[in-house]
Amino acid sequence: MRDAAGALRRGPLALLGSAAFAAGVAPSPQLTVAEWAEQHRVVPDKSAYAGKWRNDVFPPLVEIMDRLSPHDRANRVTVLKAAQMALSEVRANVAMTYVDIDPCDIIFVHPTRDGVRDWDVEKFQPAIDATARVKAKIRAAKARDGEGSTN
Repeated sequence: MRDAAGALRRGPLALLGSAAFAAGVAPSPQLTVAEWAEQHRVVPDKSAYAGKWRNDVFPPLVEIMDRLSPHDRANRVTVLKAAQMALSEVRANVAMTYVDIDPCDIIFVHPTRDGVRDWDVEKFQPAIDATARVKAKIRAAKARDGEGSTN
Protein backbone atom coordinates (compact mmCIF):
# COMPACT_ATOMS: atom_id res chain seq x y z
CA MET A 1 0.00 0.00 0.00
CA ARG A 2 2.80 2.39 0.93
CA ASP A 3 4.57 1.60 -2.38
CA ALA A 4 1.41 2.30 -4.40
CA ALA A 5 0.85 5.60 -2.61
CA GLY A 6 4.45 6.62 -3.33
CA ALA A 7 4.05 5.66 -6.97
CA LEU A 8 0.90 7.80 -7.19
CA ARG A 9 2.80 10.80 -5.84
CA ARG A 10 5.47 10.26 -8.52
CA GLY A 11 2.82 10.16 -11.23
CA PRO A 12 0.63 7.61 -13.04
CA LEU A 13 3.53 6.25 -15.11
CA ALA A 14 5.39 5.18 -11.99
CA LEU A 15 2.34 3.23 -10.81
CA LEU A 16 1.93 1.64 -14.25
CA GLY A 17 5.61 0.76 -14.27
CA SER A 18 5.48 -0.90 -10.88
CA ALA A 19 2.31 -2.87 -11.77
CA ALA A 20 3.81 -3.96 -15.07
CA PHE A 21 6.99 -5.05 -13.31
CA ALA A 22 5.02 -7.00 -10.72
CA ALA A 23 2.99 -8.74 -13.43
CA GLY A 24 6.17 -9.61 -15.29
CA VAL A 25 7.82 -11.31 -12.34
CA ALA A 26 4.71 -13.02 -10.98
CA PRO A 27 4.89 -16.83 -10.99
CA SER A 28 2.94 -18.78 -13.59
CA PRO A 29 -0.61 -19.64 -12.54
CA GLN A 30 -0.87 -23.14 -11.04
CA LEU A 31 -3.33 -24.39 -13.67
CA THR A 32 -3.45 -27.91 -14.96
CA VAL A 33 -3.70 -28.41 -18.71
CA ALA A 34 -7.33 -29.50 -18.26
CA GLU A 35 -8.16 -26.35 -16.27
CA TRP A 36 -6.37 -24.14 -18.79
CA ALA A 37 -8.19 -25.80 -21.70
CA GLU A 38 -11.58 -25.36 -20.08
CA GLN A 39 -10.87 -21.68 -19.36
CA HIS A 40 -9.17 -20.66 -22.61
CA ARG A 41 -9.26 -23.25 -25.40
CA VAL A 42 -11.51 -22.80 -28.42
CA VAL A 43 -12.05 -25.81 -30.68
CA PRO A 44 -12.06 -24.84 -34.41
CA ASP A 45 -15.36 -24.56 -36.26
CA LYS A 46 -14.76 -27.58 -38.50
CA SER A 47 -14.56 -29.91 -35.49
CA ALA A 48 -17.53 -31.99 -34.34
CA TYR A 49 -17.18 -30.30 -30.93
CA ALA A 50 -16.58 -26.73 -32.10
CA GLY A 51 -16.63 -23.93 -29.57
CA LYS A 52 -15.34 -23.63 -26.02
CA TRP A 53 -13.42 -26.70 -24.82
CA ARG A 54 -15.36 -28.80 -22.31
CA ASN A 55 -13.66 -31.46 -20.22
CA ASP A 56 -16.97 -33.25 -19.68
CA VAL A 57 -17.11 -34.25 -23.36
CA PHE A 58 -14.16 -36.69 -22.91
CA PRO A 59 -13.66 -37.18 -19.14
CA PRO A 60 -10.86 -39.78 -19.52
CA LEU A 61 -8.66 -37.11 -21.15
CA VAL A 62 -8.66 -34.96 -18.00
CA GLU A 63 -6.23 -37.17 -16.05
CA ILE A 64 -3.89 -37.39 -19.06
CA MET A 65 -3.88 -33.60 -19.36
CA ASP A 66 -3.41 -33.21 -15.59
CA ARG A 67 -0.32 -35.47 -15.64
CA LEU A 68 1.13 -33.44 -18.54
CA SER A 69 0.67 -30.14 -16.69
CA PRO A 70 3.59 -27.79 -15.97
CA HIS A 71 3.45 -28.27 -12.20
CA ASP A 72 2.71 -32.02 -12.10
CA ARG A 73 5.48 -34.24 -10.72
CA ALA A 74 5.09 -36.97 -13.36
CA ASN A 75 8.12 -37.35 -15.62
CA ARG A 76 6.65 -40.07 -17.83
CA VAL A 77 3.07 -40.53 -18.98
CA THR A 78 1.95 -43.67 -20.80
CA VAL A 79 -1.43 -43.70 -22.52
CA LEU A 80 -3.26 -46.83 -23.62
CA LYS A 81 -6.30 -45.87 -25.64
CA ALA A 82 -8.39 -46.67 -28.68
CA ALA A 83 -7.79 -44.92 -31.99
CA GLN A 84 -9.53 -41.59 -32.64
CA MET A 85 -9.95 -40.71 -28.97
CA ALA A 86 -8.93 -37.03 -29.24
CA LEU A 87 -5.28 -37.42 -28.27
CA SER A 88 -4.42 -34.85 -30.96
CA GLU A 89 -6.58 -32.40 -29.03
CA VAL A 90 -4.77 -33.31 -25.81
CA ARG A 91 -1.42 -32.60 -27.50
CA ALA A 92 -2.73 -29.26 -28.74
CA ASN A 93 -4.00 -28.41 -25.24
CA VAL A 94 -0.66 -29.32 -23.69
CA ALA A 95 1.34 -27.25 -26.17
CA MET A 96 -0.95 -24.24 -25.92
CA THR A 97 -0.93 -24.36 -22.11
CA TYR A 98 2.87 -24.23 -22.08
CA VAL A 99 2.90 -21.44 -24.68
CA ASP A 100 0.54 -19.42 -22.52
CA ILE A 101 1.69 -19.98 -18.94
CA ASP A 102 5.08 -21.71 -18.98
CA PRO A 103 6.88 -21.03 -22.29
CA CYS A 104 9.52 -23.57 -23.25
CA ASP A 105 10.73 -25.54 -26.25
CA ILE A 106 8.34 -28.32 -27.24
CA ILE A 107 8.85 -31.09 -29.76
CA PHE A 108 6.27 -33.58 -30.99
CA VAL A 109 7.59 -36.76 -32.56
CA HIS A 110 5.70 -38.69 -35.21
CA PRO A 111 6.77 -41.82 -37.11
CA THR A 112 7.10 -39.78 -40.32
CA ARG A 113 7.85 -36.19 -41.27
CA ASP A 114 4.60 -36.10 -43.24
CA GLY A 115 2.69 -37.21 -40.13
CA VAL A 116 3.87 -34.31 -38.03
CA ARG A 117 3.35 -31.85 -40.88
CA ASP A 118 -0.21 -33.15 -41.43
CA TRP A 119 -0.97 -32.86 -37.69
CA ASP A 120 0.39 -29.33 -37.65
CA VAL A 121 -1.64 -28.20 -40.67
CA GLU A 122 -4.86 -30.11 -39.94
CA LYS A 123 -5.05 -29.97 -36.13
CA PHE A 124 -2.54 -27.75 -34.38
CA GLN A 125 -2.51 -24.59 -36.49
CA PRO A 126 -6.35 -24.45 -36.63
CA ALA A 127 -6.39 -24.86 -32.81
CA ILE A 128 -3.95 -21.96 -32.44
CA ASP A 129 -5.94 -19.82 -34.87
CA ALA A 130 -9.17 -20.48 -32.92
CA THR A 131 -7.60 -19.67 -29.53
CA ALA A 132 -6.80 -15.95 -29.59
CA ARG A 133 -4.89 -16.02 -26.29
CA VAL A 134 -2.30 -18.36 -27.81
CA LYS A 135 -2.38 -16.98 -31.34
CA ALA A 136 -1.23 -13.61 -29.97
CA LYS A 137 1.87 -15.30 -28.47
CA ILE A 138 3.06 -17.25 -31.53
CA ARG A 139 4.79 -15.31 -34.27
CA ALA A 140 3.72 -15.97 -37.85
CA ALA A 141 6.21 -18.07 -39.79
CA LYS A 142 8.58 -16.17 -42.06
CA ALA A 143 8.91 -17.45 -45.59
CA ARG A 144 12.44 -18.88 -45.49
CA ASP A 145 13.87 -19.09 -42.01
CA GLY A 146 10.90 -20.81 -40.32
CA GLU A 147 11.19 -18.51 -37.27
CA GLY A 148 7.88 -18.54 -35.42
CA SER A 149 6.80 -21.63 -37.32
CA THR A 150 4.91 -24.44 -35.65
CA ASN A 151 6.33 -26.95 -38.11
